[in-house]
Amino acid sequence: MFNFTFYISLGSFIVFFGAGIYFFTWWLKSNRHHQFLLYFALGLGGFLWFKIPNILANAHIEIVQQDFYLFFFVTLLAHFLAYFSIIKGLTFFTEFSYKKSVLYYFAIWFGLAIYYFSLTFFVPGFDLTYAPVWASHLLFFIPVQLCILYELWHIAKNPVKSLTVPFPGVMLFGTGTGVIFLIASSLFYIFVQIWPYPQEFWYFAVTTSTNISFLQIISGLFLFFGLCVLSQSYIRAIKN
Repeated sequence: MFNFTFYISLGSFIVFFGAGIYFFTWWLKSNRHHQFLLYFALGLGGFLWFKIPNILANAHIEIVQQDFYLFFFVTLLAHFLAYFSIIKGLTFFTEFSYKKSVLYYFAIWFGLAIYYFSLTFFVPGFDLTYAPVWASHLLFFIPVQLCILYELWHIAKNPVKSLTVPFPGVMLFGTGTGVIFLIASSLFYIFVQIWPYPQEFWYFAVTTSTNISFLQIISGLFLFFGLCVLSQSYIRAIKN
């Protein structure tokens, strides 16, 4: 029998991956006219692939933490890129333009993430002393989550002229609340990895936490709702 942690971990993955499939299908049905739908699809769909070992462990499949270090390296970088994909999609809805500078600074930031996770997963001793996984939330994930909130603020202040109803309240409530729950999940990631287990058991601490997956489910649902409202409002407006 699978435990509750398995189902809630699987549920969080399904929510984000399913949302990505929905936006990708929507993009295809629009004859690939609305590029922001593709960005939302890539962002949401690529969000939680790093949880697969978590799901396997809670399905009573024996895994060795170190055997998944390459997988964690790739999927945590994909997780970081997923945030950028969502931000890129949001830039279509505001008159405020800094697209070139965003790409430049994010490329540098992503390069630093590659370097950091290389130390974490491939250099013995660095993962616990100098580059613990939990610190990546402080250096990369929480700051980029705040960048999404900053982009939402720009949309609220300087929306494109065609973007009207039901805006900005519904979109901000949905998408903004989703991001806030993402920040909460990152804080929980930090908490469970530094206490009560030793650093060596950081992934065991993550796999046994239901709170993180629960927060991710709530976040995914709010993000899906908010981005759907935003996209539908924009597409409906430009057709009129």
